[in-house]
Amino acid sequence: HGGGSRSDRGRPGPVASMTGSELLDHLRGAQPSASGWVAFCPGHEDRAKRSLSVTVRDGKILLHCFTGCSVERIVAALRLTLVDLRETSGLPPRLAPPA
Repeated sequence: HGGGSRSDRGRPGPVASMTGSELLDHLRGAQPSASGWVAFCPGHEDRAKRSLSVTVRDGKILLHCFTGCSVERIVAALRLTLVDLRETSGLPPRLAPPA
């Protein structure tokens, strides 16, 4: 994934609203999927199978863990807040909602 490195990972507290691309920088093993992206969920010990779905719809970054982690648990594990999931701009093509 191109672009500059993000230093927010170790920074306490909230960060400004981010792009879908910036969120992907926070996730381990992000790969394109039919509906957006999948990654290893930071909310639990996700080692063998990518259980986190990431899509963007109506200006919001949507997260869904197929093993049942809440969105609050996922963003807390990333040291982010729910406010950070408001998409600002700069979506990779696969994060854009289907036409």
